[in-house]
Amino acid sequence: MLEKMGWQTGVGLGKNEDGRTEHIDLKFKSNLKGVGFVNGKYDDTWIEHSQSFDSVLQQLQQSHPSSSSSSSSLQQFNQNVKQTKTRFTLVFFSLFLFYLNDRFDLVIKNNRVEKI
Repeated sequence: MLEKMGWQTGVGLGKNEDGRTEHIDLKFKSNLKGVGFVNGKYDDTWIEHSQSFDSVLQQLQQSHPSSSSSSSSLQQFNQNVKQTKTRFTLVFFSLFLFYLNDRFDLVIKNNRVEKI
């Protein structure tokens, strides 16, 4: 199609013919990781966010200690914070299991780690 429009082999693309002269290389993606995934790139970010969350939780617990006289809304808030931390931990653990499965072909069956 480009040759029909006047392009010649070895000549660059564009108005000034100074663009790309070779084709774009394609790479076959054979895994289930997202496009642009770099192994280990965000591991430190997960740990840092977990530590930040722990720090915020500790500050909240110090500024609002739970006691028998605390209001039910504060107790509900503390419960929500604990549930959120549990969910965060489960998400992190799920990602870790996905990494194990993808990297080492391991799965969990009957509360045991087994090789596929």
